[in-house]
Amino acid sequence: MTRLVIVLMLGAQAATAVVGKTPRTVDGKPDLQGVWNYSSDVPLERPKEYADRTLVTRDERAKQNAAREASFDRLLTTGVGAHDKFWLDYEAQVEDLRTSLITYPENGRLPKLVDGVQRVGGFAAIFNDVTGTLPVRFFAGGIGKDGPEDRGLFERCLAGPNTGPPLTPGGDNNYLQIAQTDDYVMVLTEHIHDARIVPLDGRPHIDSRIRSWNGDSRGHWDGETLVVETTNFSPLTQSFNDSGTGAGKVVTERFTRISDATLDYEATIVDPETYQVREPQETAAPAAEAPGNPTASTVEVDELKIALAERTADLQRLQAEYVNYKRRVDRDRDLARKVAVETMVKDLLPVLDDIRSARDHDELTGGFKAVADEIDRITTKYGLESFGEKGDPFDPHIHEALLHAHAEGIDGPTCVEILQPGYRIADRILRPARVAVAEPDPDAEKVVPEPVGQEAGTDQPADDQDQ
Repeated sequence: MTRLVIVLMLGAQAATAVVGKTPRTVDGKPDLQGVWNYSSDVPLERPKEYADRTLVTRDERAKQNAAREASFDRLLTTGVGAHDKFWLDYEAQVEDLRTSLITYPENGRLPKLVDGVQRVGGFAAIFNDVTGTLPVRFFAGGIGKDGPEDRGLFERCLAGPNTGPPLTPGGDNNYLQIAQTDDYVMVLTEHIHDARIVPLDGRPHIDSRIRSWNGDSRGHWDGETLVVETTNFSPLTQSFNDSGTGAGKVVTERFTRISDATLDYEATIVDPETYQVREPQETAAPAAEAPGNPTASTVEVDELKIALAERTADLQRLQAEYVNYKRRVDRDRDLARKVAVETMVKDLLPVLDDIRSARDHDELTGGFKAVADEIDRITTKYGLESFGEKGDPFDPHIHEALLHAHAEGIDGPTCVEILQPGYRIADRILRPARVAVAEPDPDAEKVVPEPVGQEAGTDQPADDQDQ
C-alpha cells in the first residue's frame, strides 16, 4: 500500500499544561485544547549512515543539533541576511531520540517517486529561482519574477510550509492551537493563521470536485484518539516534500494526549499518484549456468515474487478502502438514525406539553392516560429526557428566559418558575427549558450584625451599663 507515516511529539506551553490526570471535556472526551509546539530536532528522513538504527544516543543528538545550529547561522547570513536566531523556533520541546520522523517505510526514508514525478523547489529555491513550469506548487522561492504566479505558495501567503496537513516541523512558527466542542474541533496553525474546522458528526466529505488549499477534513474519536481524515486537496498544491500534486492525496492524522503536557501526533499519507506502491527490489546476482538452465528458473521465481507483491499491495489497498467505506457507511447510518429520531421527537414536543398540562390539572384519565403513558414510554426508549426544576441556577445554554424579576434570598440568577420543561437526547438540546428568572434584589437592605455582648441602641457593652 502506498503510504508514508510521520510521528511527532507535541509539547504544551507552560500556560496550557495541566498537572495530573489527563483532562477531559464536559462530554467526557479527551481534552486536546491548548497551544502546542511541534518543533523537533529529529530529521524527517533517517540519515543513510544510520542504516537500520531507529535510535541515536544523546551525544549523537547533541552533535546533530550543533551542526543544525551552524546551518542556521549560515542561512541567516546568506544574501541580504535575515533576523537573528532569537526569533526562530526550532528547539525540541520533548526529547525524542529517533533517527527519523518517518516510521513507515521501515527504513525511515521517503518512498520512491512514481516515474515522471520530480521534486521541484526545496531549500535551494529559497535563494535562487529554479527551473520549473506553472503552476508553482512548492512553498519558498519561485521559477521567475514575471508575476505573482511565478512565486511559491508561502511567498503569496496561500499556504504555509509546515502547517499541514500533515504537520511537519520547520525552523519557525511551529505552533498550533486546538479548540473543541461536542461536534467540532478547530486546529489553528501559526503560519498563515489557517484554521481547520473539523466536523465530528459523521457527515461525509464534500463533493470531490470542490477543492481547497488545506483539503476537506472530517474527524471521529477512536477511543482516546482523535482521528482526522483530509482529502480534496487542491491540485495546485504539492503532495509532500516538494513532490507531485495533492490532487490524489489522503492524509489521516491521529491526535492522542499521552500526558498532561504531551500530545502524540501521527500522520499517514496515501498518494499512489506520487509515491510508488512498493520499493524496487534489488536484482539477484545471476546463477551459474547448469543443466536445465537454472538461471531462467530464478528469473521466473523473481517475476512471480514481484507479481505477488503487487497483488498483495492491491489487496491491502482494496481492504483499506473497504474498511474506510464501511466506517463511513456506519457513521452515515447512525447519523441518519439520530436525525430521524430527533425530527420525530421534536414534532411530539407540543403533544408532550399538552400531556404535562393535563397531568398537572388531574385531567389525565381513562384512555387518554393510557395513550399518554405509551407516548412517554416510546420517547423514553429513544432517549428523550426532560429537564428544568424550580430553583435551578439559570444557564443560558439550556434555559430560555421568558420572564424576569428580582427576589430576596437568592445568590444569583435563579429559575423561579418552569413555564415549559426543556428536552434533550443525550447531550443534544432539542428545546431549552422556558423559565421565569429572578435575580437578587439590588434594593434589599443588608442586615449588619451587631458586635457580641453589645445591646441595641447603646455605645458601650452591657456589663459597663450595669456598673
